[in-house]
Amino acid sequence: MAVTHNQVVNLTLHTARLFVMAVPFYYKKSRSMQRRFPRRYILGAFNLVKLLIVLIVSLLLYGCANAPTVSSMRDDEIRSKLIGVWANKASESDDVWGYDNYFDDGTVHALFFLEEDIGLDNREWYYIRSDWEVVDGSSCFVVTGGTPNNPLELGYRFCSKVLFISNKKVTFLEDDGEIFTIYKVSSHKLKKM
Repeated sequence: MAVTHNQVVNLTLHTARLFVMAVPFYYKKSRSMQRRFPRRYILGAFNLVKLLIVLIVSLLLYGCANAPTVSSMRDDEIRSKLIGVWANKASESDDVWGYDNYFDDGTVHALFFLEEDIGLDNREWYYIRSDWEVVDGSSCFVVTGGTPNNPLELGYRFCSKVLFISNKKVTFLEDDGEIFTIYKVSSHKLKKM
C-alpha cells in the first residue's frame, strides 16, 4: 500500500496535536491524585509513550515518502550513476559471472564467463562491446563488437528497465520479465579494450 505525501503530513500533524494536548494534561495531575489513582497515572504515561512512538514512526514514513525513486530521476541522472565497473552476480555474496564497464562516452565493455564455465577454476571469458544510452528509464544497448565466442550478433539491440539504482547496486527488469541486479565494483573505469 503506497502512502502519499499528504497522508503522511496529515498523520504527522494529527499525532503532533495529540502529543501537545496530552503533555499538559499529564503534568497537571497533582501528587495526591497520582497516589489516589496510580492506575490512571500509569495509563497516562503509557498513552504518552504510544503517542511518542506514533510521532517517530510518522516522521520516518515522511522521510521514506520523500526518498527519490527511479521514476522521479531523469535519464541523465541514471546515466551518471551507471558510469563505472559493475559485477554481475546472483547476490552480493555469490560468484561473479561477468563485469560491465560503463563509460561516459556512451560505450559499455563487458566480460562474461561462458555459461557452462560458471563456478569452475578454468573459466573461459567472452567480451562484448556496445553503444549504450538511457531512454525513458531503460538502459539500452546495441552490440558493436566482441570476441568470436560472443553469443550476441553485431547490431543486436536490447533494453533493461531500471527499477532501482543506488551507489552500490542497480536492479533491472528485462523484456522477458526477469529481474537481475548488478553490484558496483568501482567508480573508476577500466582501460578500454
